Amino acid sequence: MLQSVKRAFTIDPDHPWLHQCLVRFFKAVLESKDLPEAVRTVLKQEIKRLFGDSNAKSFNETFLSKHSNSIPHRVAAAKMMYYLDSSTEKKAVELATALDESLDNRTIQICTEVVESLRCGSLGDNKDMAEVYRANCHRIFPYTLAFMPPGYEENMKITVNGDVSAEPEELANDM
Repeated sequence: MLQSVKRAFTIDPDHPWLHQCLVRFFKAVLESKDLPEAVRTVLKQEIKRLFGDSNAKSFNETFLSKHSNSIPHRVAAAKMMYYLDSSTEKKAVELATALDESLDNRTIQICTEVVESLRCGSLGDNKDMAEVYRANCHRIFPYTLAFMPPGYEENMKITVNGDVSAEPEELANDM
């Protein structure tokens, strides 16, 4: 695991996904009690080389301040903020759900990731906020299926030559 982390760090130390892996690794090593002393010594040396003299929280804060204008980086930092301290849920959600035009990398993919994170609990118990964020994303990306309102399928009428009474099975046969 350490070797993989070091290799990834040399390729792209600022990648948001790698940041999440590093924070989880950092926390797991610091919390592990059953490691042999030699392994613990090597891990602490390598962690110091990778992270400096900081702890996981300050490493996350440094990452966030370095990439404060990038939505993917803000989302990664917000997830790790909540992961490290669940009492920061409100701040983490605010950080991850900002959609200002001044922020970089506002894409359908990253916005979808935020909605999923809000729904699955990576940013706390925020199912209501997930719906608000989904609606905000729908305003920005109105044709993206991931941001359509619940039940939009029932409201859509399929017409065949102007006939709204056609059933979906009939449509398949006509094609």
